[in-house]
Amino acid sequence: MVAAALGLGAVTVAVLLLWITSPYPESGPSGALHAAAALWLLAHGAELVRTDTLSGAAAPIGLTPLLLSALPLWLLYRAAGHALEAHEEELAEAGGDPDGPPPAGPTIGWLSAGYLLTGVAAVIYASGGPLHVDPLSALLHLPVVTVAAVSYGYWAASGRPREPLRVVMADVLPRVTSGVLPGVVTGPLPGALLGLLPGRLRQPLPARARRAFGRVPGGVRAVRARLTRRRLATAVRGGTAGTAVLLGGGALLVAFSLTWHGAAAQQSFQHLTEPWTGRLAVLLLALALVPNAVVWGAAYGLGPGFTLGAGSVVGPLGASAHPELPHFPLLAALPDPGPGGPLTWPVATLPLAAGVTVGWYTARAAVPGSGRAATGGGGGGKPVVRNWRDTALTAALGSAACAVAMALLAGLAGGSLGTGALEDFGPSWWLTGVAALCWTAPVAGPTALVARWWRKRRPTPADATPETPKAPTPAP
Repeated sequence: MVAAALGLGAVTVAVLLLWITSPYPESGPSGALHAAAALWLLAHGAELVRTDTLSGAAAPIGLTPLLLSALPLWLLYRAAGHALEAHEEELAEAGGDPDGPPPAGPTIGWLSAGYLLTGVAAVIYASGGPLHVDPLSALLHLPVVTVAAVSYGYWAASGRPREPLRVVMADVLPRVTSGVLPGVVTGPLPGALLGLLPGRLRQPLPARARRAFGRVPGGVRAVRARLTRRRLATAVRGGTAGTAVLLGGGALLVAFSLTWHGAAAQQSFQHLTEPWTGRLAVLLLALALVPNAVVWGAAYGLGPGFTLGAGSVVGPLGASAHPELPHFPLLAALPDPGPGGPLTWPVATLPLAAGVTVGWYTARAAVPGSGRAATGGGGGGKPVVRNWRDTALTAALGSAACAVAMALLAGLAGGSLGTGALEDFGPSWWLTGVAALCWTAPVAGPTALVARWWRKRRPTPADATPETPKAPTPAP
């Protein structure tokens, strides 16, 4: 509840300061407080509804500023860590020996319940007015974001234990692949589901298909045997590095576009409002949307680009015609409609660089700088990546991690800005993920294998045989 109060209070203070300093406020203090509560819920992914439009029709606002979302996520993360620290301090004051963190279920449940209690009150308060929250959207997004952030904070504060991954890899996955899967695909469907299918689909699968599906559990077990915790951690690090390269390239594209269209961006900034308080509000909104623009730039570099409504597409190969957009500095920096040219073609190097980065991180795990196979602590023990098959598999997993991260970010960075033409705004999450996988996987695998071969050929300091100093010749 403290985390919710701090986040809601910070947004409220910022909105009230802008309202107080505004020379032409359109509403009273109640309207400013309603807007603050609505913006706080928007930071959790809830959809807002604007009713004071020129057409009179309600316009939904589902584009969440990612920088605004960082505030409640960080507060929830810190709340979970503070709860574990308080538990350890209580045990230390009582003279007990802390044998581990408090139980996960009750801790996460109580922290989430207090936060959601404040969230429900904010939903009820912000359900009316010219800018109000959609209650159904808020009730769907708020619990998911709260529980996910608190759970990650608890896991991180507990020292990132292995038990959750171990349960999935050693218990859940074997049960699904060796028990449930063969029973579903190699025989008739359960009677409850069988009656829902058409007559032609009620028959069991053919014998050839049953034999093919019967090999799936064995193949999954073979893959699972290679998916050790350290290898998965290596793949996640490689995928994270590849994602960072894509986002860094997206940031460079946004900066270049803003510089190239600097005059248009400045003109749109001045066109929106004249008082300095209004321009400050526009500046704050633009800064809150910069992470969204970075993700859009990364999607642009991957190829699918993004849409500006009405089926339009903006990508490196060209930009199609799109509806008239509102005046806003970031929107003014978008490329003009028309085919791409030599100025946009070099963006193809961005996903290639991400694939090379994933492969290089995999090769570093296979053969570190000393030229030895990577081990858990850099010394003895089993290597993380033993042979070329494990290297290729780890590189593929790193590419998949990069694709999942980009798909998630693309889904979070888009949304709606109205109805009709502005209903779909931003990159497509699944196209961005598929493009990231198709670009990085073919590059990461060969890069990892070549870098592994090259690093193994490098001499190590231990391999260098020092010259034996010759004994001095005694003087006659």
